This record gives sequence, C-alpha cells and structure tokens, in this order.
Amino acid sequence: MHRRLFSFLKFLLTSAFVISILFGPTTQAVTTVEEINEQIKGIKSQREILDKKIEEQQKKIQQTRGQTTTLQNQISLIDNRVAKIELDVQSIKKQIEVLNLEIEALGLTIKATQSKIEKQKGLIIEFIRLLHREDQDNYLEILILNSSFSEFFGRVKNIASITGELDRALNTLSQTKTDLVLQQSKLHENKNSLESLNVGLAAEQERLQGEIGNRLDLLAETRSSEFRYQQLLTELRAQYHAVEDEIRTFETRLREELKSKDIFKDTGEVALSWPTDGRYITAYFYDPDYPFRNIFEHNAIDVRASQGSPVYAAASGYVGRAKRCTSSSCYSFIMIIHSGGVSTVYGHLSRIDVTEEQFVTRGQIIGYSGGTPGTIGAGPFVTGPHIHFETRVNGIPVNPLDYLLDL
Repeated sequence: MHRRLFSFLKFLLTSAFVISILFGPTTQAVTTVEEINEQIKGIKSQREILDKKIEEQQKKIQQTRGQTTTLQNQISLIDNRVAKIELDVQSIKKQIEVLNLEIEALGLTIKATQSKIEKQKGLIIEFIRLLHREDQDNYLEILILNSSFSEFFGRVKNIASITGELDRALNTLSQTKTDLVLQQSKLHENKNSLESLNVGLAAEQERLQGEIGNRLDLLAETRSSEFRYQQLLTELRAQYHAVEDEIRTFETRLREELKSKDIFKDTGEVALSWPTDGRYITAYFYDPDYPFRNIFEHNAIDVRASQGSPVYAAASGYVGRAKRCTSSSCYSFIMIIHSGGVSTVYGHLSRIDVTEEQFVTRGQIIGYSGGTPGTIGAGPFVTGPHIHFETRVNGIPVNPLDYLLDL
C-alpha cells in the first residue's frame, strides 16, 4: 500500500510539473513571434516615412494642378503623379511585407497551440486513468487498508486534488481550442487581405506604366510644342461641348417620341449593371486628379478594359445615339435611354454593334472597348484602353457608382 501511495504521489508531482509546462507559454515559439513582431515594428516605421512623402507629393500635384494649363505644367503634373504612384507602390509592398510576417507569426502560434492541445489531451487521459484506478477501491476499503486516519484523509484529499486538476485541464483545453479557432480565423483574414493587396499592387504598377505612357504620348502628340498643345486643348474643349450638345439633343428628341408612344411610363429608380467584365476604376466622377479638369469636369467613371473587350448595356432601353468614327481624333460613343429619366453613355468604343432607336436588354453586348491612343474612335488625349461610363438623370450627369449594382 505504501508503494502504491508513493507511486501516486510521484505521479501528482510529475503531473504538476507537466501542467506548469503545458499551461504556461511556449518559450521557443513566443521568442520567434517576438522577433517577427520586432521586424513588423520596423517596417511600419518605414511606412510612416513613406506616407509623409506621399502626402508631400500630393501637395505638389495640387499646386501644379492649380497653375496655368501649359504643356510644361502638364508634363510636371504627370511627373508628380508618377512619383506619387511609385511611393504608393513602395507603401503597398511594405504592407505586404507586414502581412507576410503576421501570417508567419500566426502560423508559428497555431502550430504551438495545436501541439499544446495534443499534450493537454494526453495529460487529461492520464488523469482519467488515475481516477479510474483510484475509484476501484471504495472509501471503506481505503479506510481499512490504511494504518491511520491521517493516511486515509490524505488519500481522499489526493483524489479530490486529481479531480480538481482534471477539471482545470478540461477548461484550459476548451479555452486553447477557442484560441486556435480565433487564430485560424485571423490567419484566413490576413491571407484574404494579402490577396487584395497583391491585386492592388498590380493595379498600381499598371497605373504607373500608364502614366509613363501618357507622358510619352503627350510629347509625341504635341511634338513638344506649346503651340500644338494649346491647339489640341482647344480642339478637345470644342469636341467636349459638341458631344454634350449632341447627347442632349438626341436624348430630348427620342424621349419625346417614346412619350408619344406611351413607352417608359414607369418613373421608378433604375438600377444599373456594370458595363464591363472588369470593375477597376481609373478615374472617378468629378475626379480631382483628372488631367484635363481645368478644361472640363470628368462627369463619368473610367473603367479599365483592354482594347476590344465587350461592352454591355447597363439596363434595358432604347439606343438614342450611336456615334461611329473613322479616325482616332473622333470620339465614338453610345447613349442609351432608360426609364425613370435615366440615360447611360459608353465612350471610347472601338466598335459599335447597335443602331439608333434599337431596343436593347440589360447585359446585351452593344459594342467593344477602345481608348488606345491612335485607334479609331479613341478621341484626343486618351490615356489608354478603358470605357468612359456616364449616368444621367433628366439629362444631368450623376455619379454612376450611386446606381451601379454591387454584384
């Protein structure tokens, strides 16, 4: 009996030591995670410096934008935007570094937590086995077999201690599993954020190349001549006003015809579908960074679309205008009239597949995208392949993002 009691006490002491290891921090993993956290801290400090530089560069852009519209100022504006985008790219790369390190740290923490859970399970099994063995003797047998009441009470106390340790081990195991679920959820969230950042990085790098291309195209189109630049701006301004007048005239005329035929009686709000497969916006409605804002406001959103991509009707309606072109200086577009006083315009088209007064349905292909400098229908001073998408209500341009379905 003394041998059994000695073995029992030895097990308790051993268990207490094991518990202190299992329920305490994992030293090796924590040290590694702490090292990673130090790296993260350093990278975040670098990002703070980049953010200040980005802010300074944005101020330069605003200052240049407010100056007289000259070729030199336009080149300076592009150069400042290029510098800012380069800083934006560096900043995103730092964010990606931080996320990769956080993912690495979480991976180590999860691995340590999983190991801890397995050890806790093993300890709990040992507690249960010990309790089962002790339960084989009833309290009367324990009292008879022990030489004194003090040994009896000590034995009972030890059984109660095992029960308490088992209860604590079960609670700790439950909490550790909860921690594991939270860690895995955070890991999944970080991986999704990383994927989004990588997409954003690719887009910024593409935008950077676009701005560099804009500079080269501008110099080539103007032949570095201020006189030629001002001449082209005059042509651009005249074309803008001509297109605006054309859209208003054709929309008014066709709406009157549709009204006389009792079509489009419903004046409810119209929800629009995206006109392209992609949704990356390169210029926003009344965008402050629009390069020709001194000439006219950007009354649309520009959606990136490679040359020759399909363009879809944003909603069912009638084609009010289908402007076809035979030169690159001409601006090719489609205007569709919808119910509720809404109309949509699709610009820089390389091809038009509908005719005026034709009824089209939501999602129907109406043409193909353009916008590459020098291609038919692109118009002057284009910045690369995209779709210029306008939304108008009672003839007045509104922000398309307020009407587009987020699907």
